[in-house]
Amino acid sequence: MSQLPTPNECDQLFIDYNVPKNINEHCLAVSGLAVKIAQQLQKKGIKINIDLIRAGSRMHDWMKAATFERLKPNKKFNFIPTSEEIDQWAKIHERFKGRHESEIAYELLRDKYPKLAQFIKTEGGLSADPLKPRDWEEKIVHYADWRVLGTRIVPLDVRLDDFFARYNKMIIKNGMERWNKIKEVEHQAEKEICTVLDVSPEEL
Repeated sequence: MSQLPTPNECDQLFIDYNVPKNINEHCLAVSGLAVKIAQQLQKKGIKINIDLIRAGSRMHDWMKAATFERLKPNKKFNFIPTSEEIDQWAKIHERFKGRHESEIAYELLRDKYPKLAQFIKTEGGLSADPLKPRDWEEKIVHYADWRVLGTRIVPLDVRLDDFFARYNKMIIKNGMERWNKIKEVEHQAEKEICTVLDVSPEEL
């Protein structure tokens, strides 16, 4: 049994769970950037599991909609949910109410794709410990996600500011010191990646 889904299997998981179109498109954009960075780093001699990065970045927000209190239209991302998306959201939201999206994905993926499930659980976004040392795979997936707003690649600070604007209550609750550390860690990741590749962030 393979511990990682193929790209086609990832696509099918999005279809099977009626993941909202805007989340699907965001995950595709993040995966595209993450794999590009990973391939460039690999050419520089960095040992990287590109298959894990491809699957991990593709699936990183797979269950994000399950954490929403409502699945509603979003003008910013030009999204109007279908009845199928709303029905699926309601089932998953009720089943996993109060759980973080990385924990939900872990529960749904661990039997068939244990390596991916563990990666998503460990990578875990804001639920992960920002002080924990990260391997290249985690670092790249995190960084690619922080560079993609919707489907657009934007400067890191633009993405961080947008995230704070949308989730400031949660961030403040968790403590500004933690948030500042998260920002510092992502800027450091950007510096490491760009130094190895000898490029500016705009060239990624």
